[in-house]
Amino acid sequence: MSSFGRGIMRGILCGLAGVAPRSVIQNLITLLVWLLTRVPGDSRIWARDVLFGVRSKIMHWPALMYAHPQDDLGQCKADNETKEKFLTAMNQLSRFCLEYFLRI
Repeated sequence: MSSFGRGIMRGILCGLAGVAPRSVIQNLITLLVWLLTRVPGDSRIWARDVLFGVRSKIMHWPALMYAHPQDDLGQCKADNETKEKFLTAMNQLSRFCLEYFLRI
């Protein structure tokens, strides 16, 4: 997961940003929830990296060090404040899912 997690997160977030058709949004949300529950710490780092184009200090894949430090979402209409709100909502979803699955 550490080798391909960031790429999977990038695919999910790009799809949610409008690249994928609306008919697959539910599947992307399911994958996002799966990532958030299986690797909560890493998935938050990957999401921040993808949304803001920041390269984290914890590099699992050496090729990422040579990538361009630009926004991975390309031509995104969302500003930084909106991206922060999305990350906050994603973190709350992660906590909710973890609490829900721990109760089962």
